Amino acid sequence: LRPPHLIFPVNDCASCTALACHAMPGAGGVLMGSEDAKLRVAEGSSPSVLRDVVLLRPGATPADVFNVLKRPPWQLLEGEYVRAECRV
Repeated sequence: LRPPHLIFPVNDCASCTALACHAMPGAGGVLMGSEDAKLRVAEGSSPSVLRDVVLLRPGATPADVFNVLKRPPWQLLEGEYVRAECRV
């Protein structure tokens, strides 16, 4: 078996700051109502570095990453996929 790919969704490739969290309507004002989500919202506009990691199967595409980040429990992105950058 090949190991999964580790994906760290970031807002900026140079500084590696995590994507900012936004409150989701209908979930008590907080993403999924979980404790982890409450901490993300509490970070506000200054998210930590490499906070989140997503495990994906080998062969996953950037579009797969986008679709994962749009759905629960992440919900860090919204809108349409435009482009992605990679830093190895």
